[in-house]
Amino acid sequence: MNFIRNRNFRADPQTSLEGFICPQNCDKQQKIKVFGRSVGGHSRDVTVDFLKGWAMLSIVIFHQSTSLFPEWLANLMMNPWNVAVFFIVAGYYLKWEKMIHPVPFIKGKLKSLYIPATVIYLCAVLSHNLFVNIGWYPLGGLHPATGVPFIHYGLKEIVLGCGKVLLCAGSGELVMGAMWFLYTLIYSMVGLSLLAWIVNKFIEDAIKQQWIVFLILLLGVVVSCIFTQKLGFTINRVNVAITAMFLINIGRLVKQRLKVAFDNPWMMAVCLLTFIQCFILSHVRLTMAKNEFQDIGWLVLGSLSIIYVYTFLAKRIEKSFFVNCISRIGKDSFYVMALHILGFFCCNSLLMEFGVFEETSEKGLYTFMYGKNIIIFFLYTICGIGLPLSVVCIKNKIKGI
Repeated sequence: MNFIRNRNFRADPQTSLEGFICPQNCDKQQKIKVFGRSVGGHSRDVTVDFLKGWAMLSIVIFHQSTSLFPEWLANLMMNPWNVAVFFIVAGYYLKWEKMIHPVPFIKGKLKSLYIPATVIYLCAVLSHNLFVNIGWYPLGGLHPATGVPFIHYGLKEIVLGCGKVLLCAGSGELVMGAMWFLYTLIYSMVGLSLLAWIVNKFIEDAIKQQWIVFLILLLGVVVSCIFTQKLGFTINRVNVAITAMFLINIGRLVKQRLKVAFDNPWMMAVCLLTFIQCFILSHVRLTMAKNEFQDIGWLVLGSLSIIYVYTFLAKRIEKSFFVNCISRIGKDSFYVMALHILGFFCCNSLLMEFGVFEETSEKGLYTFMYGKNIIIFFLYTICGIGLPLSVVCIKNKIKGI
């Protein structure tokens, strides 16, 4: 690989963090558009927004308890590769020269990720008793993910829950079930910056720096994979964060060093066939939240292949209404990730209000079990995406006053 040749190397005139923030033109020192907020005149990369939007849409779809999609179609729709895709895209605009300065780098993460995620989660903890009272958390019922009974929170539980949120540990609020991803992203970004800083301290040669970081991350993900897949030992958040760090760095190398343009039809065909082979021959379901995947090559090849296919297709219809709609979800993927389950619960209440389901009806993790009812599928999808985007709209209106 033609890695960075000197410490003063500056990547392409694009800057961004985590994959939730768009690229910018550094030469003109223009501001960027963060979390869907217009703060500058530079246009975003629509294909990157489309990729994030499609991954986010597939997460919203497959967090529903439905049998509408056969497994082969679900795989082609990017499930369960969606979260791995998010981590790879997160590395697209990470700059080495910023990573080796951990203090300003981490401060940027606190502002762009930690603070908004913490505010959202704290609101959920403080609303716990409200959710119990309106039936979202049935009193005495069991949390479907942890098996812990739902109770009314007293002062002790509220303080403990808020403390866990402040420490990025999560408090187990069911409506915040997808927040593990944002916390993992924070851990991964901090870990990458500290690793880059340490390597930069002891290694002078820029090419060696890149190789050492890559090999350390590869070793980490190998050990993490073996512990999870073979020994059944997974430290919550830690194993996943190690895998995420590796994927984020892969995304950085693909976009900044290899400068992949995603516009070669022959390569698209190769990637499509590679992806089909990956999901046909898979014997372990990819579950990033539990660090479960078949092997590292399978994870990386499958994720990069589906990224190439979807980015190639998006470039061909970049101006279309469809791409613009999906890209809109991608622009505010942070809030859709954080709040789509809250949208599901609102939809649950509406469906019960109109007599479609009863409180005793069978439920999955977040939604009622509705089989192949396409109308209910669209209702859940609209609520899961519409509520977060409405929150963004209201927030922007308030900030504009």
